[in-house]
Amino acid sequence: KLKKVLPGLFNECLENSLKGLKDRCELEITHKKQEIALAQKEKEKHLNDLENQKQILENKINALSDLEQQYLKDQQ
Repeated sequence: KLKKVLPGLFNECLENSLKGLKDRCELEITHKKQEIALAQKEKEKHLNDLENQKQILENKINALSDLEQQYLKDQQ
């Protein structure tokens, strides 16, 4: 009688273990996707910040150049 019951119990345990493993892996994949999305968002924000800083510096350079041109014009 045990020989008839054991394979079924074994298969059930194996199925439950595999399902649990699959569920944990899927959850881990979901977490990794969220981490990737967050990292991409942070990287994009950092790039935008750098672009803004670059624009500010370019504006300062242009303003200085304008002042220089005005000064040279006034010296003539």
